[in-house]
Amino acid sequence: MIGKSVAAVLIFLAACSGANAQDCRQYPPGPQRFECASRTHPGLIEKRERCRQEAQQAGIKPGSLDRGNMKQFVMSCMQRR
Repeated sequence: MIGKSVAAVLIFLAACSGANAQDCRQYPPGPQRFECASRTHPGLIEKRERCRQEAQQAGIKPGSLDRGNMKQFVMSCMQRR
């Protein structure tokens, strides 16, 4: 009897926690969406910084000519890990 009660409570809590999560896909790609995703996934900002450092180690600089390359590199790095 207690086992069924515990299972029912766990199922209820799991259902409620999903309802509280914000759907960040409602925002267009950009800073607002990243901010929302960062709240949902706490390690996202650190991951972006690691990817930026990896790009700099590869010789990609965030200057005006290479800005597109840096952005593409960081985006692909974030998706592969």
